[in-house]
Amino acid sequence: MSKRDERSVSPSVTHAPFDVVDGPQSRALEAVSRLLRSRLTQDDVIEVLGAAFVAEAVRPHWSRPEDAAEALERLRTDDAALADAVEGLASLLLGRSEARQDRRAAIAAVEDLLRQ
Repeated sequence: MSKRDERSVSPSVTHAPFDVVDGPQSRALEAVSRLLRSRLTQDDVIEVLGAAFVAEAVRPHWSRPEDAAEALERLRTDDAALADAVEGLASLLLGRSEARQDRRAAIAAVEDLLRQ
């Protein structure tokens, strides 16, 4: 195998070579790599990447803001396995968001009690 055939993106993402040189995929992998090296918490990185995955998977099937359920069903018609993954990940992300909101509300309630 020649050096030219050993094309890869910086192994900083997964420590595995990718068959890309330059271009959109290479730039996207580098952006993900920067995100993984950022000061965000692991939970924040997971939420950002998960939300991006869900949004990108559903985007071609989503025509109106109130159309989430229909978009998921159209995705399911095209790719049932991807729709299952989106549904599971979206539920996880929603649960995390709701838990975060509940924590904030609980802290605010305790702070209000302490001020009285």
